[in-house]
Amino acid sequence: MIGIVVVSHSAKAAEGISEIAAQMSADVPIVAAGGDPVDGAGDTDGDFDTPAEIGTSVERIQTALVEADSGDGVVVLVDLGSAVMNAELAIEMVGVDAVIADAPVLEGTLNAAGRGGECDECGDGRRESGRGPRVPKTRLSHGASARSVLREFAFGRGENVF
Repeated sequence: MIGIVVVSHSAKAAEGISEIAAQMSADVPIVAAGGDPVDGAGDTDGDFDTPAEIGTSVERIQTALVEADSGDGVVVLVDLGSAVMNAELAIEMVGVDAVIADAPVLEGTLNAAGRGGECDECGDGRRESGRGPRVPKTRLSHGASARSVLREFAFGRGENVF
């Protein structure tokens, strides 16, 4: 089953989005990776129990990727541009087969959870490096709907699945 990681600059936002999405499908592994426990909060032991500051953490995203991956891959949804950079770095470092979906973080997470995380063609079109394709954020402003972007780039399907 495809796992989902929600990356947000706010730990509370990531946790809230994950909580809502879990109501859509209790079986899909959905992991929040929000906030930055290292900057200013002093969490140096890696257990992420220190209250998080605003920001994102490569280490927190790496941990979430491993937790969400059941062997079928992970869809990562992010809130802002710098979260994309940290998610890309985390994916490269941890080696999980993952795709960064360029969709609104809340709606995209709910759509992915509602589909049960299942995705037969999710591996199609992946780069040889193991990193999934990523659409520039500007694509959404040029007429593509979040639904079509998520379908095309995260799930690799051409039909209307939502």
